[in-house]
Amino acid sequence: MNILKEIEDSFIKPPKNELLMRVSNFKKLLESKNIDYALIFYNVNLFYFTNSIQRGCLLITDDDAKPYYFVQKHIDRAKLETYSDLIEVIEIKKISEVFSYLKELGLMDKKRVGLELGDISASFFINLKKSLKDQEIVDITYDILRLRSIKSEFELSQMREASKMSDKIFSIVPSFLKEGMTELELAGCIQAESRKLGNQEIIRMRGFNNELTNPHVLSGISGAIPSAGDVPLSGYGPSSAIAQGASLKKIKREEPIIVDYAGSQNGYINDETRVFVIGKLPKELERAYWISREIIEFVETHVKEGDNGKDVYKEILKIVEKYDLLDHFMGYKKGRVRFVAHGIGLVLNEFPIIADSRDEELKENMVFSIEPKFVFPQKGAVGIEVDFIVKKDRLERLSSFPLDIVSV
Repeated sequence: MNILKEIEDSFIKPPKNELLMRVSNFKKLLESKNIDYALIFYNVNLFYFTNSIQRGCLLITDDDAKPYYFVQKHIDRAKLETYSDLIEVIEIKKISEVFSYLKELGLMDKKRVGLELGDISASFFINLKKSLKDQEIVDITYDILRLRSIKSEFELSQMREASKMSDKIFSIVPSFLKEGMTELELAGCIQAESRKLGNQEIIRMRGFNNELTNPHVLSGISGAIPSAGDVPLSGYGPSSAIAQGASLKKIKREEPIIVDYAGSQNGYINDETRVFVIGKLPKELERAYWISREIIEFVETHVKEGDNGKDVYKEILKIVEKYDLLDHFMGYKKGRVRFVAHGIGLVLNEFPIIADSRDEELKENMVFSIEPKFVFPQKGAVGIEVDFIVKKDRLERLSSFPLDIVSV
């Protein structure tokens, strides 16, 4: 137990009011949708509501009752990580025990239960459905994502610290960068320094089979190699088993070197990209890079609370079309993705999403990462990625590292 206490003292714990606010907002959501109670299993959502990521299940009802955190492993750590006076922490041996508690609390007679259908497996759902019998199951996946999309001041403070980490990493990349080193060597140097700064290394993504390396290091033609991920730039990767990110390709002079990096603090991440080069970029790629800068400047000076993400996307496409580079924007032709920005927070691809198919209003204290990138077959890719907080009449940048091409 003393060892666990040392762990508790070394970690950041959100204020009690922070967790109270999150649970309260969720209870209001349940009430508005006539959902009697919700069962939460997904790690990220467990952390969001309890500040703990121990294996188990969180029960939240639509009334004034405290949430119940049923923990399989590890109960003592869960009690230290959360606030036991706000959340009832109960030890269980298996998930099926939860239903005995539901019966005891009179919840098995209720009509509607919320589940994270977008985050649990089909087999797990089938077993839950059997236990819930005739209760109507309501998907709460996107409801929780919308709650998480509006960041509190505590959350923003964590993301600002994560951004300081990425600023430091970008500033030391030139000291590692040498002609002839492999992408994996450069990525390894960055990872080593990143871990020294306390980076969590695990970068979570939503979506079936979605994975991402950190940092994402691509040089020259690597930046133009497509793959399966829902990202504009994939790279060779170390093998077809990974099929993305840094590879054994050697870095050459006068080719774009993309470093896409996520800093982290207490589970919260940032996501930014900078372009490096040994020498000077070819004119065609440098021109495309400056178009990326133009898009970033447009977004920073024109976008604010109340704007619709779909409209923002259309305005960005106008800039791209003006320079006749649509086939190269956010991937090349068939490899193009249909978004230009995504929300960030506890996972890399949260709400809001700025895309051609997303009718989504930007709200105060949403945080998104805008990443206009251009891909040129046989030559590589260029672009920038910058994180912004939505304010009432403006955007606020999270990071401070310059947006310029870094020439070594």
